[in-house]
Amino acid sequence: MLAPVALVAASTSAAATFWVMRVVLPAWNTPHTILEGVVHAPSDTPRQPALARRVTFVVVDGLSFEHARAIEELAPLRDEGAFRQLVAHYPTYTGPNITAMMTGLSPRESGVRLNGVETGVPGIDDVAHAAWDAGVFVRVRSRTYAEFDALARAPRQADVKRGRLQVVFDWEVDRARPTPTARPGTATLLELIYFGDVDEAGHREGARSERYAKAARDAGHYVQRVMRELDPAEDLLFVASDHAHRTAGGHGGAEPDVDDAFFAAWGRGVRRGVELPARPMRDVASTITVALGARTPSSNLGAPMLDVFDLDEARAAELAAEPFDQASRFGCTVHPTASCADVEAARAALHRGAGAADAIALLGTLAVQRDAGASDREADDALKRAAAGTSVGALFLALSQAGGFARPRSRSGYLAPLLLAVTYAATLFALGYRPTLSTMRQTEDFMIDAGKAAGVALAIMLFAAWRLRWGVRDALFTSLAAFAAMIPFWSMVGASPSALGPPVASALVFMVSPMVLAAGLAAIGIALIATARPPRASAGHGR
Repeated sequence: MLAPVALVAASTSAAATFWVMRVVLPAWNTPHTILEGVVHAPSDTPRQPALARRVTFVVVDGLSFEHARAIEELAPLRDEGAFRQLVAHYPTYTGPNITAMMTGLSPRESGVRLNGVETGVPGIDDVAHAAWDAGVFVRVRSRTYAEFDALARAPRQADVKRGRLQVVFDWEVDRARPTPTARPGTATLLELIYFGDVDEAGHREGARSERYAKAARDAGHYVQRVMRELDPAEDLLFVASDHAHRTAGGHGGAEPDVDDAFFAAWGRGVRRGVELPARPMRDVASTITVALGARTPSSNLGAPMLDVFDLDEARAAELAAEPFDQASRFGCTVHPTASCADVEAARAALHRGAGAADAIALLGTLAVQRDAGASDREADDALKRAAAGTSVGALFLALSQAGGFARPRSRSGYLAPLLLAVTYAATLFALGYRPTLSTMRQTEDFMIDAGKAAGVALAIMLFAAWRLRWGVRDALFTSLAAFAAMIPFWSMVGASPSALGPPVASALVFMVSPMVLAAGLAAIGIALIATARPPRASAGHGR
């Protein structure tokens, strides 16, 4: 009697593992987005000369707009430069949002949606290669994150170093090192620097902890040191974060407290002491290339933040012309919207030396319409797939009970899967998990926690099986019902690699899928108990 239970448990566990590992995960870091196969080429509009001799871009991982706005250590940056909220894209992980800064593409568009192996759409253009192609030397320094140079998409010939000491003590050496002669009209150097201590503190102790506050102050001191080494009459400094942290720590979901990043500009031509309206993360890319005098990445969909600079209307129009032409042409090719009809008029105004603010606003409108259209399509598709998945799950469960194969012998047997699910979910809840990706931990840590939840659920299930005298059919129903209950969520997440999974359903797929394995183990345990002590006879039913 144990063989059918073991076969069902192994089959459902294998199917659940296959779906998550071979379907869901590849749909998160994927080449199959709306950009797949879309041709993109640089704009023919002439680019303008660089705004500075050197551009330094510092990424302070995990530092929130709220903290950056408040800490004294960043007061010189705020008081002497331009400051704003930067809205991180969902999923609010480091990989997707640094990719957005470097390419001008959101995770939905780039295909980079999780940390780890960064795949995404092949052939997308980026800031570092645009700079190198213009003759700008690229230097990359990562204090704590070995993958930063890959996320920054540094050219093979770039000067790349990693390590805490390299970033802290090599600064003066780097500043003195000569760089190749840049082409006329471009900057000589692009420096990309990553500071990850704030993010580490946020993960360990949360955004309200003293450790997080100290790491934020340390980051502020580091930014001050960079400012002292730059000449504000010649150089430009951009500082940004990629996301924020929950009070309890963690990020990745769509909550307002984790997309609360910041952007600051300081140096040559930057407005002093202004706080500007929020902009999306993708707008960083074209802002950097405008400052460098390099072409806008050919697959960029963001808008340059020209409002950080002190520009008259004619100069702003000159600087906006090339990035507007690139982003509007490419965006309206990828997904035509109603506002694409306004592009030609905006382009003509820029060529007359006017309308920069309107053109930048139009790029924002195009992005909002494009994102809203994609979200609506994905939501409709997700609901349809969920309905289909629910039907499939119900039919699967009904067929499994045909002929009494997996029909529980008593009413309590029908509650067995519910007991398993409640116990498993309650344990994860007690361990700090919530239905958001922001509470997902490193893979190894989550697997340990999922193992704890499965262990608690298994113990409760075996105790209930002993007390309630569940039999083999109860065991089969437990395993099959847990599998059927996950089918709607699997239908919503991963079935379409071009779509971002809904935030709550995505979190539940990752967190709850191991419950299917727990149900299989519980079914085997119930069958073993039933074999050791057969249940009492029940009127109308055999074993």
